[in-house]
Amino acid sequence: MYNNKYALITGAGGYVGQYLARDLANFGYEVTATYKDKHSFLENVRWVRCDLKRELDILPTVDYVIHSATVHPLVRPTPNVVDFLDFNVNATHR
Repeated sequence: MYNNKYALITGAGGYVGQYLARDLANFGYEVTATYKDKHSFLENVRWVRCDLKRELDILPTVDYVIHSATVHPLVRPTPNVVDFLDFNVNATHR
């Protein structure tokens, strides 16, 4: 359906991101999905282990970015304001 459209999904190892990756791949997008610690196996998804604070140069050029990576206090120790803004806001601009 969307041949030759490339999407990057950050935080695809998380609850929301894994479903976004699956659905976009099913719609025909070429999906690159980033994760930090773990991920689900999904067909037609390229998985890239990536720390968004340091390793952006390993990510491909894409048509769309869906930023679902987050510093979440229920998953990690409570983040300070700098970490929260860096991941949840600034990573989108990079």
